[in-house]
Amino acid sequence: MTRLHTAHLGMVKTKQRARSCVFWPNITADITKYISECGICQRSSDCQPKEPLMNSEIPEYPWEHVGTDLLFWEGRNYPDYYSRYIELDKQVQVDSTSSGAIITELKSQFTRHGIPRILTSDNGPQFAAHEFKKFAEQWRITHRTSSLRYPQSNGLSEKAVQTVKRLMSKALTDRLDPYLALLKYRNTPVDNLASPAQLLMSRQLRSVMPSVEHNFMSKIVPKEEYKAARQKQQEAEKETYERGTRMIKPFASGQQVWLNKTGQANERWIKATKPRANRQPNPKEPQSTPPGSKAATTAHPVQPNLKTTRSGRVIKEPARLKL
Repeated sequence: MTRLHTAHLGMVKTKQRARSCVFWPNITADITKYISECGICQRSSDCQPKEPLMNSEIPEYPWEHVGTDLLFWEGRNYPDYYSRYIELDKQVQVDSTSSGAIITELKSQFTRHGIPRILTSDNGPQFAAHEFKKFAEQWRITHRTSSLRYPQSNGLSEKAVQTVKRLMSKALTDRLDPYLALLKYRNTPVDNLASPAQLLMSRQLRSVMPSVEHNFMSKIVPKEEYKAARQKQQEAEKETYERGTRMIKPFASGQQVWLNKTGQANERWIKATKPRANRQPNPKEPQSTPPGSKAATTAHPVQPNLKTTRSGRVIKEPARLKL
């Protein structure tokens, strides 16, 4: 088997080579098992193919499902999964990315539009903290997180980040007010449907563009008609996305896997490991010598300039021959 796989040619070519020179019972299964456990082949293998698209469920009413994400430009954004309405908060605090600062801004948004039933975010430390979990429980919010190393699972928030960055970059380049650009986005129909402002507030927002007063009156967009149009659009996007995709066999519990560290297709794979905790921590307090016992002596004199780590552990330099 080792000779067959010397050049690491892959599964198909190794089987073709084996059929031309050797044979034994279950040779195909043995070759498959051997190559699937070869570290060199697994480290250099391609990424898994794309799986079929799983569309997000269309909410029943505006602001029922809200996504949140950090935007390293002006602050933080909150898109509504129903209306695609984007709220943007500019952060000026030093610790603006802490859990406390995020909770304060969320409370401000939720008292303005209402408390959402579902809040989706990534797995950042701000959203994984105990303080944020306690806030979600007190405000009766179901907190969902996206899959690790897969921002596409929180796609609406990621798309909102791109939209806001593009709007502000173009506005600043053209020396225009970026907030007027954001207002225009809220008044513009999305995907040939109603505008985010119409879906969330049932009216158009007054802007610098001339308009009749009738457009500012409340006019509810029929929910069933809007959901049918959104569902039809999702089906078309799903059909386009799933060209060349296939289902991947699910992993079994305890199965050893390889992890792409950066998520890039051209990077090498590494074997996933579980970090082992240090079961023997260093004592923080100096240990005293029991009464009646002699202090330990050493044949070598104590070095005056000892190097220690931040935890207090002494760094011992390796002994080298002085030639």
